[in-house]
Amino acid sequence: PDGLVPGRTYYWRIDEVNDTEPNSPWKGDVWNFTLPPRTAYAPDPADAAESVDQNVDLSWTAGFGGKLHTVYFGDNFYDINNAVGGLPQGAATYFPGPLQLAQTYYWRVDEFDAIDTYKGDVWSFTTQGAVVHVDEYDAGSQVELEQGQILVVTLESNPTTGYLWEQAENQESILEQMGEAEFKPSDTDEPPLVGAGGWEIFRFKAISAGQMTLQLVYHRTWEEGVEPLKTFSCKVVVRHK
Repeated sequence: PDGLVPGRTYYWRIDEVNDTEPNSPWKGDVWNFTLPPRTAYAPDPADAAESVDQNVDLSWTAGFGGKLHTVYFGDNFYDINNAVGGLPQGAATYFPGPLQLAQTYYWRVDEFDAIDTYKGDVWSFTTQGAVVHVDEYDAGSQVELEQGQILVVTLESNPTTGYLWEQAENQESILEQMGEAEFKPSDTDEPPLVGAGGWEIFRFKAISAGQMTLQLVYHRTWEEGVEPLKTFSCKVVVRHK
């Protein structure tokens, strides 16, 4: 078929017809295929990967028609997102050199297909020794971190009900949220079932030494004066590295 767009998934079906048969038509199965995007995809390590080895080799799948790849790598999201003028390479791998422990890194790959350049997404990963995980079972507990470590908070959620987790109390000078919360569906079907719940995942970076309370509330943001359906809080102690 004409007019297919790279990066999209298409579905198709064939029904068999025989007018001489009473059981006709016979409905076929639904098949699908995906055209690879023009941008780089399938990064390794995966986006937001944790406990990554310090001597990791980065790799990815080249975008559709990609001939050359320009890699940008560093520890600041905005620098990598805005970077230009890198040197292209032919291989779809990159070795950034021995990395620091307990550090989050960001990287981007731009693809060139001999005509146009396609800016890639910014991916991230965190090296070993950096991540502390908590969930609803840790409510009311004390979490101890060192400066530079990442706190990952995973909470059950179902956005289709209108409820979302949101920060109610935090000291950004001690514990800084890293981007927006990520929703991970519990249903692994593709596409996921409508109305399926999952988890909201928050990531925070310990910026400076101190003590504070982190509190998140599960509520409908438009409902004023209504008690949240659920609350999560924990005491966070950040120590000097």
